[in-house]
Amino acid sequence: MKTFWKNIATALALPFLAAACTTDYPEPDVNGLPQASELDVTIAVDQETNYVTFTLNNKGMVPLWIFGEEKVDGKANKSYAYTQNGIALRFREAGEHTVEVKAYNVNGISVGSKIATFALENDYHDPFDDTPYRNAISNNSERAWVWNSSVSGHFGCGDPNAETVTGLDWWSAGANEKAGWSLYDDVLTFNVDGTYTYDPTDGQVYVNKESGYKPEYYLGDDQDYVAPIEKYEAKYWFEQEWNDAGIEEIYLCFDEGTNVSYIPNPDALATPRYKLMESSVSALRKEIRMYIANSAIAWFYNFVPMGSGEEASESFNGVGFSNGMVETELKQGDAIEVKGIDLTSIWIDPDFFTLNGDKLEFNAVDGEYRVLWDGKWLKVLPLKNGEPATYENNGDLWIIGDGGGKPSLSNLIGWTTENALPCARIDDKTYRITLYMPAEGGSIKVFGQAGWGTEWTKDKYGAVTGNGLFHIPEADGNIHTDQATPGLYTFTFTDNGGILDLTVEAAEPVGPTLFDPASPANLWPATCTMDYYFAQGDGWAQLPNPDFEQAGSVYTLTMNDETNLQWQGQVKFTTGIASSAGKNYDFYISITCTKDHPGITVKLVDASDDGNFYFDGRHSVTADEEFVYKVANFPGKNIDNLQLVLDFGGCQAGTVATIKDILFQEHRIAEMN
Repeated sequence: MKTFWKNIATALALPFLAAACTTDYPEPDVNGLPQASELDVTIAVDQETNYVTFTLNNKGMVPLWIFGEEKVDGKANKSYAYTQNGIALRFREAGEHTVEVKAYNVNGISVGSKIATFALENDYHDPFDDTPYRNAISNNSERAWVWNSSVSGHFGCGDPNAETVTGLDWWSAGANEKAGWSLYDDVLTFNVDGTYTYDPTDGQVYVNKESGYKPEYYLGDDQDYVAPIEKYEAKYWFEQEWNDAGIEEIYLCFDEGTNVSYIPNPDALATPRYKLMESSVSALRKEIRMYIANSAIAWFYNFVPMGSGEEASESFNGVGFSNGMVETELKQGDAIEVKGIDLTSIWIDPDFFTLNGDKLEFNAVDGEYRVLWDGKWLKVLPLKNGEPATYENNGDLWIIGDGGGKPSLSNLIGWTTENALPCARIDDKTYRITLYMPAEGGSIKVFGQAGWGTEWTKDKYGAVTGNGLFHIPEADGNIHTDQATPGLYTFTFTDNGGILDLTVEAAEPVGPTLFDPASPANLWPATCTMDYYFAQGDGWAQLPNPDFEQAGSVYTLTMNDETNLQWQGQVKFTTGIASSAGKNYDFYISITCTKDHPGITVKLVDASDDGNFYFDGRHSVTADEEFVYKVANFPGKNIDNLQLVLDFGGCQAGTVATIKDILFQEHRIAEMN
């Protein structure tokens, strides 16, 4: 609330500041304050779209539309008041709604307020297009699915009338529990054109004893049975419903007589209509979780793409890249694991990610995203139902223009609107995009989508703080720079009901981490104080120290005895290096062993406090293959004397380890080409 009134005070000051540039300007007059009783408000309701337009007809006044706890476009309104005259907002719920109206002019804010009401006849539901769902389930072409049989709970039944139907509360199959019942070899193939193929592989289908399917094969033993079936093709599609709570539900539907592997009852064949339990298109690309219910029972099915159990060479958030793309749900603050990509060697987009150790922290709001990998950076696009999101359907902003680029100036966006780059939405009202900008010439522009459509002209901006480097000189709303030094700049937009406040600030350079052990920036000393602790067996019988040699920056360690457990092969390098909070650092080490090792521990720690450390992970090493461990841009700690502990506990007798190129430095980056 304090922030709101501060903003109003700033807004009230604007007319005075503008007038101060002339020789004659009006003095504030308390008698000229707007009176609530005189406010002339028009509220126009579009009953088909549920958009409501709010207009204040009094000349010389700026409105304050205050909605309090009203839900605007399906969300609790976090923008306490909107100041745009003629603003159009969508309210999704039918019924009577209210808005409190205040206004201000050159003399100040109104005395009192006016309450206006408006009514909506229907709840608004977005028009439904099942194309994104077909794209997801078919992977934009054709995709085969199989039972997620290796996971407990992949199949089951439950109460169809439960408050939350799971289809698992009466019976849940364990991992591979139904092996041998002609179930797990079934293949379901979905084509993007809406065709579905069921392939039983062995010519048989598993059915419920009450299914009514080919009853002549029922043995009369009160048990489910297997019956013959042929491979066939049918049609599939998706349908949308809204439940009594106003929540969207998505159903996967098939032609009459179509089965989805297991046949539970006649209803499932007569009306094969399955409710998706996770209905976002990004979730649907990873797995199908659904149930089918009649009045007596609900049956749950869980399928995954064929071959998804195989480890992808490159993956993001647990999903393998397909043609350089992943679509997934992301949450703000998530620690995202990326496999197969060296995060220290690529450009980390500071709007969407922060590199913390070997994981990426996600900076934008929760939602559905597409991540594209081109070998240089992980490009992020916000989605809505599988398609690039827009300002209208998801509150997203996009940037086009020939004046900015990612990840460097060599990759300018340009004026092809389909190449627009999204801002990262940090909260409901705040957007951020960091771009490399040239010294002069060129400009960028805010759009409401990737493609032609909604655009921000100059009249749609409020306060613009360009720090003397950026400005909006023309009515088209293009953001220009004439005096900025070429480099990285962060544009922050605050949305006030369609009116954007803009702030531009120089940003810290970002790029791949520069690891160069031979660089003067490397703080690793020429010599370290060495200590060892080697032991063996459950009794931890102490062993002689290993043989150790140093030749420049190369260390050779010969372990003559076998060790069994972690921490039974400790080699300690005490360095005398100090590190500080408030700085960021990089670390690098190369280790090659002559024999396989199940897990070498690498721990960088305070020599005087074993609990104060940077990392302490274990890493398997293959014989005669170089293992490189590197951590980039990690936050510093106040440590006076750093110690590197390498633990070879679990080594084979006679293992020789070559350790080289150890680097510890204040964080350094390389420029992107």
